[in-house]
Amino acid sequence: MSELTFTVNQVVDLALGFPPPDKDVRDWLLQSNTKMEAFTCAGAFLCALFVILLHYLQQIDAKLAAIGVSADFNSLAAKFRLFMTKDQTFSYQGPPRRQFYDDILQLARQVSYNFDPWYRSERNTSTATSGIISWHIPETAIGKG
Repeated sequence: MSELTFTVNQVVDLALGFPPPDKDVRDWLLQSNTKMEAFTCAGAFLCALFVILLHYLQQIDAKLAAIGVSADFNSLAAKFRLFMTKDQTFSYQGPPRRQFYDDILQLARQVSYNFDPWYRSERNTSTATSGIISWHIPETAIGKG
């Protein structure tokens, strides 16, 4: 069984280290002023992550070809790692990885407006529901290559 692990690098801009930070993701996750906003941002991010990830994995060979990479192996995880590290330097993430997270954040912004978390302690606890999280993902958000 293959295992796919996502690492979001949240180091500060001036810190030295490798790999470099995913700045936009860090900023998205740290923008909250309340627990409710933090929960909504994190939930919307995770929802968008899995939707966009599935979309990218279904098209991984085309995504690699579009960035001029030929993958001579069958492992989906290895292909995705190659995609995510293309043109990465000590200081910056490569364009494919930045585009991947840009797509996630674009969908997360759309999802966050409709995100109805089961955790409502900062709103009105008497309106808490059965724990179902619901959202609507526009088809246009996942229909693009």
